[in-house]
Amino acid sequence: MADAGRSRKSINKDLGRLKRVFKWGVEEELIDAGVFHRLQAVEGLKKGQTSARETDRVPPVPVEHVDAVLPHLPPPVVAMVRFQLLTGTRPQEVCGIRPCEVSDRGGGVWAYVPAVHKTEHHDREKLILIGPRAQEVLKPWLDRSPTEYCFTPAESVAWMRARRRKQPGPTRQQEPPAGLNPKYTRHSYRTAIQRACVRAKVPVWAPNQLRHTRATQIRAAYGSIEAAGAVLGHAETNVAEIYAERDIALAARVMLEIG
Repeated sequence: MADAGRSRKSINKDLGRLKRVFKWGVEEELIDAGVFHRLQAVEGLKKGQTSARETDRVPPVPVEHVDAVLPHLPPPVVAMVRFQLLTGTRPQEVCGIRPCEVSDRGGGVWAYVPAVHKTEHHDREKLILIGPRAQEVLKPWLDRSPTEYCFTPAESVAWMRARRRKQPGPTRQQEPPAGLNPKYTRHSYRTAIQRACVRAKVPVWAPNQLRHTRATQIRAAYGSIEAAGAVLGHAETNVAEIYAERDIALAARVMLEIG
């Protein structure tokens, strides 16, 4: 597999997926449990001990490159980019946001608890705090059914069609094209941004880099890696126990001030 040019992390992810498939097979009594237990003994590739390619660290994207692509994106994707940059959310989290998952926690800060997130299989919940600036970005996209996704490809397609016809104004009244996904995926979101980068003639960047940009900004503003950690993802705990109120308070203060 290493000779195929795949990265070590990608290979290890596939190994993890394979183990989960066999675990499911044992749960469904489709395979012998011994097969799964033997598979568990297979360890992932270790850094520095394999010829598999190592991936580069994901760099932050310069804010000027973010600003350059915004005029080339449809309004839903513009809002997604701005919201993600302000909150430091992961791409899949901004893609899946729905009004029913957003609430006012008081003190000028909103909370977003995504139903689907990276660590849900560990029985953890994720709390994303939303400051006043991000609230202003999100607010226009909350005027829909509570379970409807805030950002949809249908609205982007309708906007692009209207722009081609030079018909400004709301696009949601138009009949959405058939066969579109009800929400953006990580891949369609990334594709929209990368196409806009080409049109804007800036180096191509991906949505996950926005998260790193926000981390860099928070660390620079507060001189603390703890502040960045509290906002960007350390707000993940077992459902049975609420994570430290100290971290929640720190994340809320940061978002209230700069989010």
